[in-house]
Amino acid sequence: MSESAAGQNPLIVSVARVAGVAPGRSAAGSHAGLIWLVATDEGKSPGVEAQIAAALRKVDRLLKELGSRRENIISATMYLTEENHRSILNGIWDEWVGSDRRYWPQRCCVVVDLSPGTLFEITAVAAVG
Repeated sequence: MSESAAGQNPLIVSVARVAGVAPGRSAAGSHAGLIWLVATDEGKSPGVEAQIAAALRKVDRLLKELGSRRENIISATMYLTEENHRSILNGIWDEWVGSDRRYWPQRCCVVVDLSPGTLFEITAVAAVG
């Protein structure tokens, strides 16, 4: 995790960031008590189930690194490359978020084109703490 150049320019606020794998992008950032993150399966495992599981493990890791946990997710947007993967996602997601409704985030899922080999991506906003 690295800090921004806030000390060098009074117009830049302090944002904690976790480095991403693609140039010019971070995997997560935190400011003012909120975390924004994005996760995919960097290994591009074969099969959507494996990619969803790997991405959700990365979500857990990023949240922990920035001082939070999955129960603090406020909103999640999930991206699939195929509509017929939605039921698979729903089963994995429901198990991952658990049965306690107090911790269910707002969630949506859309079908999109992703980078070659990527079948699933998630973005989320969470509270620190």
